[in-house]
Amino acid sequence: MEKDVFYNEIKELLAKGREGAYWDYKSDYADCVEDKLKDIICMANNLENRDAYLIYGANDDGSVYGIENTNQPRLTSKGLENFLRTKPFAGGYYPQTSVKTINIGEHQLDVVVIYNSRHTPYYLTEKFAKSHDSKKHLFPGAIYTRTYDGNTPTNETASIEQTEYLWRKRFGYDLTPYQRVLILLKQTERWSEANWDSCRYSYNMEFPEFQIVVGKSQNGYEDLVYFYDNKSMFYASLKLQYLSTTLYETELWYMDEARCRITAPDKKYIDNQQIFQWRSFPEVSSNSNSLLEYVLCKILRAASATSVLN
Repeated sequence: MEKDVFYNEIKELLAKGREGAYWDYKSDYADCVEDKLKDIICMANNLENRDAYLIYGANDDGSVYGIENTNQPRLTSKGLENFLRTKPFAGGYYPQTSVKTINIGEHQLDVVVIYNSRHTPYYLTEKFAKSHDSKKHLFPGAIYTRTYDGNTPTNETASIEQTEYLWRKRFGYDLTPYQRVLILLKQTERWSEANWDSCRYSYNMEFPEFQIVVGKSQNGYEDLVYFYDNKSMFYASLKLQYLSTTLYETELWYMDEARCRITAPDKKYIDNQQIFQWRSFPEVSSNSNSLLEYVLCKILRAASATSVLN
């Protein structure tokens, strides 16, 4: 299914008959390594905030030429990763890529996928000069990107507005607080410690305006207590806050006389049988527990709620 979606997307791009802000056609592989590296950097720094494609075996108008008869070595995912890993990228972050081959009629296309990332802007810390043509050399500190269907000239750098956008993307300033907290929660090691008794909050150490706050505990009762040896339980409000705004709210349950902490599950009834389903943090798939439960296991040092039912 995923393969079909990718195939159809590439066919739709070819049908446009032009290049764009996140896709570029190449009739053949370049014999200049600077050109190959620059094409990838520009696509990694694309301004569309999405995956980008270098489509080898197609002409500028989208007509399929085929890459199967090239005289240049064809790219592979492993070979391309090795190529990028050895280049002097700032911070050691290099674009993540893969190479996918698809058949269009009787011809093959090699599609280099440059995956969207928040490590932008990608740029080099040293001059990259392998060819004798000085116009091809890539300069340290220069930020190359793509505007409409054209790359930044080699002897120039991205505009102030483009550069600012790429840095804002890296630090998450292009996101709403709600979107940012989804990313910050996954970086569990960057949250402060709390014992959830005397200290009932945890904050993100880089962005302390984001906090996890637990309210006052109260006696409670839920049918789930029967999964524990001790039927005593307490509950407290659990809030994810940005400054004074609550982004998400649920309950923290202290089960087995507070020996185990879990997030409150949603209760559903099917044929008079009670089914517990752990609520998902908004925009997170319910197939992999909830993000909040994961955070509790890591940040709050709580037991896994699903282990209760297992």
